[in-house]
Amino acid sequence: MKFGILGPSKFVQKASAVAQSEFPNITPVPLVYEKYTDAPALVRAAQKKLDGILFTGTTPYLLCKEKVQPLLPWEAVPRRGSSLLCALLTALLHFHCDIRKLSFDSYGTRILTEAYGEIGLVPQTVNIWKAPRNPCAPDYLDELVHFHESLYRQGDVTCCLTAMNSVYQTLNAKKIPVVLIEPTKNIYREALTQLQQKYLIQKLRRSQLTVICIHIDTPAARSLFNETTYNMALAKMQTARQIFIFADQIQAAVTEIGYNEYVLYSTRQALESETNHMRNFMLFAQPEIRTLCTMSIGIGFGCTALEAKVNAENAKLQAIQVGGNKIYIAHGANKMDGPFTIIQARKGRDEITIDPQLWALAQKSKLSIKTLHKLFLITERTGKGEFTTAELGEQLHISDRTVNRIIAKLETARLCTVVGEIMMAPTGRPRRVVKLDLFKET
Repeated sequence: MKFGILGPSKFVQKASAVAQSEFPNITPVPLVYEKYTDAPALVRAAQKKLDGILFTGTTPYLLCKEKVQPLLPWEAVPRRGSSLLCALLTALLHFHCDIRKLSFDSYGTRILTEAYGEIGLVPQTVNIWKAPRNPCAPDYLDELVHFHESLYRQGDVTCCLTAMNSVYQTLNAKKIPVVLIEPTKNIYREALTQLQQKYLIQKLRRSQLTVICIHIDTPAARSLFNETTYNMALAKMQTARQIFIFADQIQAAVTEIGYNEYVLYSTRQALESETNHMRNFMLFAQPEIRTLCTMSIGIGFGCTALEAKVNAENAKLQAIQVGGNKIYIAHGANKMDGPFTIIQARKGRDEITIDPQLWALAQKSKLSIKTLHKLFLITERTGKGEFTTAELGEQLHISDRTVNRIIAKLETARLCTVVGEIMMAPTGRPRRVVKLDLFKET
């Protein structure tokens, strides 16, 4: 397991040492910043190459939660009273200051009161100052420096205690008594254990068996008068073709049951990858445009094949009752989400119109229209046709493995060409440069 350790250099070194000495299955990857505001950029660049990220403080964690979509497990080192007690002891022994007159940041009133209570000091006997907490403010660090410095210059406090490394560095440079509140080794140990458990749970969840039951709906009675038996059979075949294309995209095994029922067996990870973690159900080209048929789909998860199959069947029956081109997802006997519409991709407020050429490319490449449309938008937005695999992964928000799978399908369909390689760093493998030929004249 490769876990990123994100924080100031001093914190990262301490957490990495704990990981290396006590967690043989974890390879720590340092993600060091000078200011916590640099954390989102570090996370965006690194998380596709990692199995998890440990934040050595809650402030960068909260900022990243607001600005970055997690692609893997995150864990923040919690603020604990033991860290405060160590900092109080340092202030007393190193600066010989009155610990009843201190300023703090990053910690709440409850945990401060508890820490002082552990050493027999009740709130009535202490005069502590707590900084306002607003980590998403652009000038938050400057505000903290001003808060601590002002109180010290006025004589209200004898020492400043901060959990922010850059604030500590600034106050220390100004010769102001300051102590950096650091997590203890035991706190790092607990946080690494939590992150490891999150990773293992997610790994198990992604490998969870997924069953998809698809029912091809019968057209409305009024449509039957206008359609021949040949047209009806052709409509069913066109819809079935879409099902098999989608099955290939999620690497699913397909079983045909009767005339209009299909069952797909795959994994949760493959399905989530194709649906953007169940946010976009553009699974097929819009069937009612191309054929007379619609589909009712039930997705079931389970620890066993039988459990997943039963859940999928129940979800499918619910979709049939609601109407065509609807999806229900059953997580268990008493938990069902839906209905979701098969196509929800939008451009502004208007539905995306499925271009015939885009439809033909989807059939040829065995890629979803959603993926092809994203590639088209990337070429339009950037104004170029050649990209490294890293650039495509960044633009599509997908892993290197998924990018390579898409490129392989495009190459097979002769819709892209590998034109060279480029080194992205002094070490490591070179990245391929591919030229997209999605809409070239044929």
